[in-house]
Amino acid sequence: MRLHVFTSEYAGRPEELDFELAQISIFGREENFKLGVTGVLFFHEGRWLHIMEGEAAAIDELLESFAKDNRQANMHTLIDAEVPRRGIADWHMASFKIGPCEMLGIDELEMITQAYTESRNLETDMVVRFFRAMIESRAFADEPIAA
Repeated sequence: MRLHVFTSEYAGRPEELDFELAQISIFGREENFKLGVTGVLFFHEGRWLHIMEGEAAAIDELLESFAKDNRQANMHTLIDAEVPRRGIADWHMASFKIGPCEMLGIDELEMITQAYTESRNLETDMVVRFFRAMIESRAFADEPIAA
């Protein structure tokens, strides 16, 4: 089982964002189910955070598709690792639009990734909870997260 976490920037037209989010969620659920991939998609202020798990070939197929999708740019892998088991088996494509006070910048995501990978064994459900908790906690913190 492979865990792949990456971030990218929304490159679509701003006025189409809500429609695009709905389409991505619908298509993502169908495609992920077909490929046996589970995952979570966070979106905040123009940035995506994708967390996916599945067989390597299925993840690679999705990544190729994402690379060709003109709605996103600047894909950046945060985690690409084997995990011992599927951690979010019921989520073929859960999606969350993060509120306006929460942060999801690339530098912050890199620090969160480093802190997580240095301190824990990788299991997808824990990665999802870790990223969500760290992102949400940044809404009220005055100092950067220590790596």
